[in-house]
Amino acid sequence: PLSAPRVHSRLGAMAVLAKMSAVLGLALASRAVVVASGAGVPDADIGFGVSMPMLAFGTMTMSNKGCTVEGAVEQWIRLGGRHIDMSLLYKTQPDAGRGIKASGVPRKELFLTTKVEGPIGYNATIDQVINQDLPQVGVDYFDLLIIHFPCPTMADFPNKCGSKFKQERLDTWRGLEYLKSTGKVRAIGISNFNTEQTMELIGAGYRPMVNQVQWHLGYHNDTFLEDQWGRYARLAPLVCAWVAQLIIQFKLDTDSLCSTPMSPLLQQ
Repeated sequence: PLSAPRVHSRLGAMAVLAKMSAVLGLALASRAVVVASGAGVPDADIGFGVSMPMLAFGTMTMSNKGCTVEGAVEQWIRLGGRHIDMSLLYKTQPDAGRGIKASGVPRKELFLTTKVEGPIGYNATIDQVINQDLPQVGVDYFDLLIIHFPCPTMADFPNKCGSKFKQERLDTWRGLEYLKSTGKVRAIGISNFNTEQTMELIGAGYRPMVNQVQWHLGYHNDTFLEDQWGRYARLAPLVCAWVAQLIIQFKLDTDSLCSTPMSPLLQQ
């Protein structure tokens, strides 16, 4: 997840939130995927019996200035959060794992997401998850594994490489499919893929369960989101469930998550 810039205009922020909520609400209503969770955070049914809490805590270091990732994750879980978003790229998975363990909450009550860093291929995908991601976090499986971005270099972020590296994306997806078949992950998806790159997978007969896109107060491409939802609503029998995992992250005051009670903020 990418941190959003601080919003100085309260009215402007409320207007943006209203628009974002309208788009998200329309999309979710059309697929009827939202159910209430025990902590008050909605869950999305992303298919194959997997329910995903729609509010996730990102573990990128720049998102947690003023406190450790370990402390922030532990506090998030103790306050009722259940979805932790991680990545090998963030270099914080061991810290997140320690925070998860310190929280004392059973693994089965959590939803853990991690990512492979781009179209790295079949063997590299399997090797990364089994020999790096799982040991670093200290768990036996992940609830969601996604391809972090469709291009091999950050110079093309988020998806400027277009149709290039199509075969690499398909090979990487096969690695995700293998890990799902062996129980190492429960759900698989993509991140930052544009519509054409997503259709490559669907055209090959694959079924991504989420597309995690950059969509927050600082940047939100409503047209892209509506186009994605429109296409997958029509392809529902083929794609099964399609949910856009939206990361809406607010810039909190320095170290507030670690040093002050946040139950009212979390509830809000």
